[in-house]
Amino acid sequence: MSASNQIYEQLLSRLRQLRRQDRLHKWLAAVGIFLMFAAALGVILPVLANFAAPSSGMRWLLSGVGLLGFLFILARFVLRAPFAWWRVPNSPSEIDLALRVGKSHPEVKDRFANALQVYHETAQDMQNGEITRSLAGTALHNAYEAVEPIIFSQVIDRRTPQRRLLFAGLALIAAFLIWSLAPNFMAQGASILLAPNRMPAALALHFNVTPGDAEIIKGQNLRISAEVDRPTADDANVEWRQTGGRASEQAGMQRALAGTGTQFSHTLENIRESFSYRVHLGNENSRWFNVNVVEPPLVRSLRVTVNFPKYTGRPPLELDENVGDILALPGSTVSVRMTPNKPLAQANLLFSTGEVMPLAAAGDDFRGEFTVRRQGTYQFGLKDEKGLTNADAIQYRLELE
Repeated sequence: MSASNQIYEQLLSRLRQLRRQDRLHKWLAAVGIFLMFAAALGVILPVLANFAAPSSGMRWLLSGVGLLGFLFILARFVLRAPFAWWRVPNSPSEIDLALRVGKSHPEVKDRFANALQVYHETAQDMQNGEITRSLAGTALHNAYEAVEPIIFSQVIDRRTPQRRLLFAGLALIAAFLIWSLAPNFMAQGASILLAPNRMPAALALHFNVTPGDAEIIKGQNLRISAEVDRPTADDANVEWRQTGGRASEQAGMQRALAGTGTQFSHTLENIRESFSYRVHLGNENSRWFNVNVVEPPLVRSLRVTVNFPKYTGRPPLELDENVGDILALPGSTVSVRMTPNKPLAQANLLFSTGEVMPLAAAGDDFRGEFTVRRQGTYQFGLKDEKGLTNADAIQYRLELE
């Protein structure tokens, strides 16, 4: 390689290094602008989001505008330059960089760029004579001697990226201080922007559902109510499904004012099976509550035997199973053997006269005896181990012959 070629390659190497440094500083200046915009968005958007929170449309609009704005400044100030470098790796050209060096040094002016261009063109065109190439090499040598003491990186604008990064740092510190002064407020605004489909917890309707989880007797009605601590224009629905099932049903709940709040209610009638339910109020849902339907204590089997007075000479009369109506002479003794459908805590005979006669447990049965003295009625009063009783018990007639 000739001396001129070596000088030419050295000059190109210095100019390419200048290009890399120049690109980096320009990119840092753009990053500074990006950080300033990002800090501003990080404060302004959460504040606006808190004011827009009650409106679902405004939450979505603000979230979309914020996302597009962030993507725009990211692409414009951070990603644009690397993409341009990838598309045009030799921009700016070495000649343009040489002109910048010459412009900042009057003793060089355009001689540096002209020498590079002439030497490049002469070397490319093999038809040029020896004299022409010699003149081009001499011009290149003179330019080399002129720019050798020059530090090319002096032409780089360093103040602009330094100033912008300083302002960006101040902006980020200011944003951090604002977040520190109102962390809950700002965090709520950020959560609105990230999830505009959800109402913020502080603004969401809070309501209490009664009876919640419950256990009721088969055949009973269940009144479900939801009470809100403030007036609301939203409607409420109750949704229920059978235990283990997927299909559900819904019904609207009746609205009523309750003090300073609002109450909604709905009654499910004649419940026969266990089920789960929840309440929808506006955009809010309660958790699923479980209702366990239990069998009340009932008489599963009844055996009644009438023992007439001895003077009648009549044999005992055993009534058919589950027949409890009695026709007997005064002084007759009635034996009762009752088998319940579940374990009981206690069982009594309740007479229309107000008399209560406890029945004695005998294995799975309950037994007792009473003497017929007057007409009336009687029924069984049962209570299971959970305290459930047999409401609407069957009344049996007690008549005299």
